[in-house]
Amino acid sequence: MSVAVCIRGRYFRRRGIKELSGPGYLKDIIEPLSRYDEKNTPLSRGYVPPGGWQESFLETLVPVIGEGGFVPRDEPGYTQVDLSFRTAGFHCAMATNCHTGNWTRPPLSEKLGCFYDWEGYWGPETIFLPWRPERMVVNDPSEMSEVIKDGALFLGASLVGITELNRNWVYQPGWERYGHKEIDLDKMIPPSIKYAVVMAIETNYDYVRHAPTAKASAAAGLGYSKMAFLAPSLAKFIASLGYRAIACGNDTALSVPLAVDAGLGQLGRLGALITPEFGPRIRLCKVLTDLPLKPTAPIDFGVTEFCEGCHKCAEYCPSQAILYGKRTHKARTPSTNPGLLKWPLDGEKCLRYWYKNGTKTDKGMYHIDCYQCVNVCPFNKKPGISHTMIRWFVRNFPVLNRLWTFSDHLFYKPLYRTGKHRDKIR
Repeated sequence: MSVAVCIRGRYFRRRGIKELSGPGYLKDIIEPLSRYDEKNTPLSRGYVPPGGWQESFLETLVPVIGEGGFVPRDEPGYTQVDLSFRTAGFHCAMATNCHTGNWTRPPLSEKLGCFYDWEGYWGPETIFLPWRPERMVVNDPSEMSEVIKDGALFLGASLVGITELNRNWVYQPGWERYGHKEIDLDKMIPPSIKYAVVMAIETNYDYVRHAPTAKASAAAGLGYSKMAFLAPSLAKFIASLGYRAIACGNDTALSVPLAVDAGLGQLGRLGALITPEFGPRIRLCKVLTDLPLKPTAPIDFGVTEFCEGCHKCAEYCPSQAILYGKRTHKARTPSTNPGLLKWPLDGEKCLRYWYKNGTKTDKGMYHIDCYQCVNVCPFNKKPGISHTMIRWFVRNFPVLNRLWTFSDHLFYKPLYRTGKHRDKIR
């Protein structure tokens, strides 16, 4: 069973990538992994305006808000047009009360519900049909898996994979960002929910090139809006077949390890999923379900070996939040879960830069996220023969990796020089 792919409107099944019998990270577990507490995410700890619960972290964020200057301003990437694109990109996620996922909605809009709701008017089980669908008998999970993958591509996914739900990746507890309440997700998710359909949505390459400005943030925002449509719509499809389905954005469970399990890609130095087709230039969402399915296999296309010799994301990171050097199993901040050998991100530095990059006015304050690490990653390229060939060499001849990193530094410099390569202070 292979991951389903959509590139430029063409659907196909992935071929030519080494498939594994189990996730590659299993050999990198140094200490027993604890369940991740959702209130430890940087946004849960330090969301401004009110939402963050950790005063000591919030105190480091508020003073830096808007250090880059008021916006809009007459500077590429921060003009009124750029900010308007950002507003438009995030619109559907915000207008449907989805934000980055469930449990993140402001109290004033709680009664409205959101597309990620598990129950109620927006929930998957509210079927807009004149009858209640009976549970469809699934004789062949492999065949049903292909139906689900095609359905996800039809609804807008760029990549679709399936995995058995590893409960270790479910947040425990979950966290209601504005209510500051813990959520017992183990009790809420029925034992019958055994599978996760994991989907990636490609974000716009030409807009991401403008990182770390509001124009790149518009691409991220549009990704969140597409997530808010894709996952709930697929959940509705599965519910119409008579099965339970839970649509998730960034909430409920850790998206990256689920995506690794489902074979969408591998974990990179920048702390995000890197895929063979789009690099890290994606947004992730998932649907948890009891529909009988057949998992797709985890993959290895040389990301770990490549990232060991490439530091481009770390060098260009404006906040220097990405780790140089070798992987470690130790935590860098309270937002990092220790035990797994990886390049842990300093989420505090990262979020602090978002607020520096944002603005503060008499009408309020907000952040502008960065995206520079995604932008400069050598795997972030448009589909093309030359890049397909280089990725083949990365998979099969890692001894040449340093040649490709040198070439990428030489020919693919970002529009905005940041981090160690900054040639001016904004």
